[in-house]
Order: sequence, then structure tokens, then C-alpha cells
Amino acid sequence: EWKNSIIKSKTEWINVLGKWSFTTDYHDSYDIYSTPVIYLLDKNKQIIGKRILTDQLKRIIERDKK
Repeated sequence: EWKNSIIKSKTEWINVLGKWSFTTDYHDSYDIYSTPVIYLLDKNKQIIGKRILTDQLKRIIERDKK
């Protein structure tokens, strides 16, 4: 259902579902201790926002465009 939703919405976001992750240590690598969690990545896939709320996304994206 999750994969179909991503395909249907044609999202360009990177979506990760923990229990099927390619790496088993992603919790430690990305300091994930609860889900869901939003990480905002730049064009080079570097983390520019971590544990942000959905209403903060627009402000962060606009700030980084400058």
C-alpha cells in the first residue's frame, strides 16, 4: 500500500521504511529513535533539516533557496 501510494503520487521524495531498509544500522547512523521522522536533504543528499515539523518545511526550503 505504501509503495503504491508513492508511485501514484509520483513523489520525488526519498521514502524509507525501516524494517525493509538496506542497512540494519540505520537507527544508529541517522539517530532515529522514533517514527515518523522528517529529514530534509539538499540536492547533494546532505541533511539540512532533522526532526522538523511539516509546518517548518516551507520556511526551511525558502531560507535555503536564498
